Amino acid sequence: MARILLSVARELGETLDPDRVYDRFRELLADVLSNDGIVVSSYDETDELIRCEYAWVGGNRLDPSILPAVPINRRGGGMQSRVIVTGEPLVVNDVEERVQEPGGTYYDVDAQGTVRKLPESGPTPTQAALMVPIKHDARVVGVVQVMRDAGRFTSQQLELVEGLVNQMAAAVRNARLQKERTRLEAAEAAARAVAAEREQAALVLEAVGDGIFLVDGDGVVRFWNRAAEHVTGIGADQARGRPIADLLAGWDALAGRISVASGGAAPPPATLPVTVGARELWLSFVAVRGAAGDVYAFRDVTAERRLDEEKSDFIATVSHELRTPMAAVYGAA
Repeated sequence: MARILLSVARELGETLDPDRVYDRFRELLADVLSNDGIVVSSYDETDELIRCEYAWVGGNRLDPSILPAVPINRRGGGMQSRVIVTGEPLVVNDVEERVQEPGGTYYDVDAQGTVRKLPESGPTPTQAALMVPIKHDARVVGVVQVMRDAGRFTSQQLELVEGLVNQMAAAVRNARLQKERTRLEAAEAAARAVAAEREQAALVLEAVGDGIFLVDGDGVVRFWNRAAEHVTGIGADQARGRPIADLLAGWDALAGRISVASGGAAPPPATLPVTVGARELWLSFVAVRGAAGDVYAFRDVTAERRLDEEKSDFIATVSHELRTPMAAVYGAA
């Protein structure tokens, strides 16, 4: 037995795939103990359900999801429930008679994956079963069932299966820990990549010449870049965390005139007069909707607007000054 357990520990530790550990456990068990089926179940204390994780019956590996979850019976009814509640292994050499007892929930599955509830659907071909608890930190976290359609199991065979199950459970825990570590490392790398991307995006937003600010669903400013500070004279520390209506007078009316694009559409610009403190600015806005809120980009066109007004005034003045003497010329002619 010592040689067998040493060999099993070495071979089960060679893989970090839980499913492969289960397969190898089944292969190693078949070398020392004839059986017609193996079911590995897990027990979750949060919902008190026993779920199948691995099933091999009649030479075929089955989809574990075909076996329904079974609620634990705290009174010990049902063979798996008894093992989980007591923490002790169980040898049953009269399975057909045992499933007739009330208080337990029993299912039978054949090599084709057909599931029957017992005893309502008739007798089960299984004659003997070994039930061994899977423990972690002195808590039962699952059960391994080894079944025979003919013959009996002995206490010595139970002892051997217990040793194999302990080795298998350790290998599965190691595999899952490694799998979780790999997942966490991948998540950490992805988080670092996202952080670097956001940092780069923030640097770009700080460097662009257009003012950019982000307003969340509550109308509070969450981002205010350096160009927005320069144009409005409002610092980022003053702007972030405050309602946009406190920073730009008449914001509700302004927002109603700015079209907010979404879904990758090109936002149309809107040039509007904006009062900032004692100044009146002409700002050209575009806006897009994102997951965190509405992003507004604006450009100060106050100088261009004033130049256009001066051009209009100049043309009106020249037109008036030319029209007046020309009227006299026409009259004299």
